[in-house]
Formats: sequence, C-alpha cells, structure tokens
Amino acid sequence: MDHQEKDITLWDIENENVITALEDFIEDWKVSHNSDLEEYLRSYTIYFKSDDATKEAIRLVLSYAKELMDGKRTTVDFYENKIWELSDGRRVRMAHYFERSSADLMRGIISGEK
Repeated sequence: MDHQEKDITLWDIENENVITALEDFIEDWKVSHNSDLEEYLRSYTIYFKSDDATKEAIRLVLSYAKELMDGKRTTVDFYENKIWELSDGRRVRMAHYFERSSADLMRGIISGEK
C-alpha cells in the first residue's frame, strides 16, 4: 500500500499578523474596490517584516479573500479545520480561534459589511 496520509499540523505562523493583514486587505478593498493582491503586498510592511512561513500564510489567506472579492467564490466554506496546502506539500491548519476569526472576516466580504 503506497498511499500514505499526509499529516496535518498546526501552522507555525504569527497568527495575529495574518489576521491583521486580512483585516487591512478587506478595509483597503472596501475603500478602493481594488483586489490586486500583488500590489497590496508590495506596500504592506507587516508582510516584509514577517518570517517566510507567515508570508506564505498571508499570501494564501489573502488569496482566498481575493477570490471572494472577485466573485470566484460565493461562500466561505470553512469555520474550523480548514486545511491549507503549502508550497512544499505540507498540510496545515490554523489554531481554531484564528480560523474562526478569518472565516468571520471573509463572510463580511460576501455580506458587504462595513
């Protein structure tokens, strides 16, 4: 049997930085109606000051939010236990508190909450 389940580990990142980046990205989008993630990250100080793992987390989480902003997703399909696949193939999840926080923030994109 060659099939081997990939372990899912807790994401070793600066969770607060990811949530702050998501909040800021959403607020910026509400004002500018611009969801250009690359443009946003080029000028986002927290991104540049973060370690590599947190940078990847910010990019993945904000990319998910961008899909909501652009109408490529119509629902936030997680609340807890969202599994993210990293560039190196590892599978990770955020701590539940931060998962719920990010899911709630993303639901605000869909509902148009200010």
